[in-house]
Amino acid sequence: MRPGPWLLATWVALGVGCESKPKAPPKEVRVAEKAPSPPPPPAKLPVAAVWGGAVPADDPRANATDGYRHSPADYGEPDWDHVRMHALVHVSLAGRDRARARAAASDFDACAERYRATESILRGAKLANPAVTPVRDVLADGLARDAALCDALHREMPPVVPATGGLEMYRARFLGLYVRAEKGQDVRRAASTLSGELGRAAARSGTLPWEAPAGERDSAKLALALAEAWVDTVDPIAITEPWGAWSVKERPRQIAALRDAVAAAASGNTKRLHVFPATLLEPEVPAWTVDEFALTPVADAAYDMLGFAAPHVVPRLTVGAADDPEWRAWLESKLRVYAQMRSGEVPRAVKSAVADLSDAEAGSRYFNIIGFQDAAIRQLARGGHYREAREVLKAQSPLRGLDWYMPDRGAVLLAIDGRLAVLSGDPQGEKRLAASIEESRAFLDFIDVRDRVDAAAAAKAAREAAREAARHR
Repeated sequence: MRPGPWLLATWVALGVGCESKPKAPPKEVRVAEKAPSPPPPPAKLPVAAVWGGAVPADDPRANATDGYRHSPADYGEPDWDHVRMHALVHVSLAGRDRARARAAASDFDACAERYRATESILRGAKLANPAVTPVRDVLADGLARDAALCDALHREMPPVVPATGGLEMYRARFLGLYVRAEKGQDVRRAASTLSGELGRAAARSGTLPWEAPAGERDSAKLALALAEAWVDTVDPIAITEPWGAWSVKERPRQIAALRDAVAAAASGNTKRLHVFPATLLEPEVPAWTVDEFALTPVADAAYDMLGFAAPHVVPRLTVGAADDPEWRAWLESKLRVYAQMRSGEVPRAVKSAVADLSDAEAGSRYFNIIGFQDAAIRQLARGGHYREAREVLKAQSPLRGLDWYMPDRGAVLLAIDGRLAVLSGDPQGEKRLAASIEESRAFLDFIDVRDRVDAAAAAKAAREAAREAARHR
């Protein structure tokens, strides 16, 4: 079997169940204790297809890469601030998951502390580019909002209600009902009032419904709009993001669950009210389809694995599966079996399929394998088989070769593993998320060093150019 041709496409981010027997948590692996000096970049970047070229055959220099890249262009970005933004997104996601792991357990004091600590990292990042700074600020503001919310719950006080009219406002009011119910108060009448208001708001155009800016071509403006929508939509108490790319469909899913939870409170059902919306979400349906498994990964897995709304245009390589009957037939033969497998069997089947894919053409092999594994992880996680999803994810570590051309990939893999672990009830999950944050901080430190080196080199070049110009006057 040979995979079909690879084409360049630009993707914009619009677009729990039974468990196996618990196993011993995996040994902690630090994916980047330091940033070893990599060999000089090849003349043709090994993932040049992400930026408009063709995927080359095996390049020994690319295969030997074992550390962070020394140029933002190697990551497909115009400058270091855009690369930084990837790491800040990862910090935001891992820190938010760590906070919510405590909130779901009603440890609101630790939840607030973790939200604040994550916000501090984002605020402290050295950003100057106006194309990305507003996105960082929106993410940081969302963390500050939810730190204050958890702090209020810790003090057994109703949270301050944002005067935004968005979903965040109704979540805060709902959690105010939780505080009152925990004190033994009857909240049925207040819940009934909130239910009516939320229903009317959801029906009004331009209030809770949200659409992408029509015809928006400015990536910075689209970045900000998506970040604002994501922050307004995200659940501050429980991990509920979709396994896959975020889309405008996520808001109606979250709104419907909150409305059902408010209605339940109005009827007198107030047990564990703070996590009730998460339990009422419409479940994600696994899709063991060719389209899912032929979809190749974006350069940053946060955007097609962890349900984050892309802060800017994210490149994706797509395989022409519809034009390659052999590739489609191979996928269909695998997926017909996968969809019928018992719990625990899929990871072994994926490992076997990856062995087959390892015989594929050198240029596309990497993307085929990662895309195939990612699709299996998404389907397993959507079905609640978090431990099995972690088994598949293990094969993507440690980082090797082309992995180092993906911005902060070590951290995002730890973030995926940490989220899966938390959802499976593994106590090591929060440690994995903490490791993800530390990995991102190491990457940010590396970027700061490279930025200073580049600035010094640019200044030196400018001085030499000025001296040369003066000599010819």
